[in-house]
Amino acid sequence: MSTFTQFKIGNDIVTLDFPEISHVKSLYETINTDYLSLRRWLPWVDEIHSIEDESKFIEMARKDIALNKTIVTTILINGKAVGIIDLHNISRKNMRAEIGYWISKDVQGHGIMTESVKRFIEVVFKELNLHKLTIIAESDNNKSRAVAERLNFEHEATLKEHLIYNDEFKDLIIYSKFFNR
Repeated sequence: MSTFTQFKIGNDIVTLDFPEISHVKSLYETINTDYLSLRRWLPWVDEIHSIEDESKFIEMARKDIALNKTIVTTILINGKAVGIIDLHNISRKNMRAEIGYWISKDVQGHGIMTESVKRFIEVVFKELNLHKLTIIAESDNNKSRAVAERLNFEHEATLKEHLIYNDEFKDLIIYSKFFNR
């Protein structure tokens, strides 16, 4: 197991680990249990039909990490995998990247995601010498937007009617955070 960062919230030990095959079963169970709520915000959920599908994702993530294309971390609470934080669309030339995240409904509302993203961005800003991080959330995704706002990401733009979900156009909110600004 390779730890990205670790901290404590209340009596819980929260660890951000690089993805391991040992995380697959717990992540798949979470995706399966929270399918409807995750699917609402994350279209890739429809592609995860089995433990094998989640295993393929972990294998792909590990390869992309090795190629410096992305950074993916599994959120573990007391050793149990409950979500993911990733850095994607990394542009070393422009010194920017995007953050994505999701977490089990069972552990939402305790500050775990906000603190996890905070710790994640501290490491990536420092280690990757980035200038800008972006979080993109659907305007109706109040929980995801709240994480960005609690971490003092700036509302940079609203992309009007940018996505279609259930035959309805949805707006996307772009949040940004700058390093050394």
